Amino acid sequence: TGGYVRYNESHSFARGIHAAVAAIAKVLGQGFPRETIELTEHALRRVERALLHMDDSAGHMSPIMGDLQALHHAACLRAHPGPVKLARHLFKWELETEWDTFYGAAETYADVLGEVGLAEYRRLAEAQWREVPQLGPGQEGAGYERPRFRLTAIMEALARASGDVEALVAAMSRDLASPYQYLGIAEAYKKAGMVEKALAWAERGVETFPASEDDRVRDFLALEYSRLGRHHDALAIVWQTFLCSPDVPSYERLKAHADQVGEWPHWRGEAVDHLESLRDARASRPRHATSGLRPPAFPMPDYNSQLVGFYLWEQDVEAAWAEACEHGCPRWQWLALAQVRETTHPEGSLPIYQAEVLNLV
Repeated sequence: TGGYVRYNESHSFARGIHAAVAAIAKVLGQGFPRETIELTEHALRRVERALLHMDDSAGHMSPIMGDLQALHHAACLRAHPGPVKLARHLFKWELETEWDTFYGAAETYADVLGEVGLAEYRRLAEAQWREVPQLGPGQEGAGYERPRFRLTAIMEALARASGDVEALVAAMSRDLASPYQYLGIAEAYKKAGMVEKALAWAERGVETFPASEDDRVRDFLALEYSRLGRHHDALAIVWQTFLCSPDVPSYERLKAHADQVGEWPHWRGEAVDHLESLRDARASRPRHATSGLRPPAFPMPDYNSQLVGFYLWEQDVEAAWAEACEHGCPRWQWLALAQVRETTHPEGSLPIYQAEVLNLV
């Protein structure tokens, strides 16, 4: 880099490297795969080093890394390097790199490594994997520490390369610190056509993290229940999601599932009652009068504004307006209300726009 490459210099810096990568590609095209392996590895080391001395927040170097690794793989396919030596080389690089170089190499290079190379890769990984502890609730984030994160990726790649879903689940289940891990396992089983096991793991995830704001595993379970015709079970899960994250998207999902069993009026009432009880618990918040309305200076979404959002989503503009006037809502929702009411109630929208002009000034 000859110093530090600033953000506005990163594009021209990367452009020069692209030209070098294109030259390496010509070397491979001219029938020199072993030389291409050496050149791509040299280039990857240089790129890794350069990334430590530049601002690449624009992401110009990422395609370069991808192109070099693709060239390396193509060259290995033609050169047929020793599978054991290649396995050791890739494993060391994948485990120790500061970046994502050769991430998932066991899966990518399975066609080069063959059974012998993959066996060596597995032996190296398992020797270190035995020292990796089990993670559970309360340890979220520990799974992303090095070298654990890379070892996990290696074990998962080896399992996918073998086609053994149980081996894949065994690797994934070493980290059960978040509901997302349960979702990954459920999706792996579903992809393998093992629906009962997928449901079981999704149910375990929901039971282990009943109040999590990460609703992805609950969404998975609700959709699977619905697909199986278990609509009331799906509705119970969606209601649990709404209680954990009472926002417009969860309100939409609640309606979609309640409509399937013809119970939307009941569940809509439950949802509104829940939001009103949460809103009333915050009754100490300042109220806004209908006249002289001034939106707050900073957006502060709360349960009041969620009701405004629900009514707007239902296109019940006057209910949204009444809720906002009585209990308040963040600035962006005042502007949304002003926009949808400006032709029918310009006298209500005008003060909102005037206040926003003053805020901008």
